[in-house]
Amino acid sequence: MKNSLKISKEKFWKDHIQRFVKSGQSRRQYCQVENLSYWSFRDWQKKIEITPEEKLVKVSRRFYPQKNDEQTSIEILVADKVSIRITRSFDGQLLRDVLNELGVTL
Repeated sequence: MKNSLKISKEKFWKDHIQRFVKSGQSRRQYCQVENLSYWSFRDWQKKIEITPEEKLVKVSRRFYPQKNDEQTSIEILVADKVSIRITRSFDGQLLRDVLNELGVTL
């Protein structure tokens, strides 16, 4: 019995979530119009699985040949003390973290 109640609740919320997506309204507006608890709706929206086809987006890949000469790097001098050389395949987040630790504001 508990299982059937759970299934019917899930179906109720899944139907509302599908209608919400098609409605073009904000989550808060939809809940007001349908007389639903905004927080319950939000929680159920997080709980309900989205099919993998809805999660995945096909992205084309582009490969760029890497050159190993001096023209493909940049050198940054920080506070006349620290020299940072960046190559074409650098990690942007790592560079931001390093500069942040050095006290450089971006």
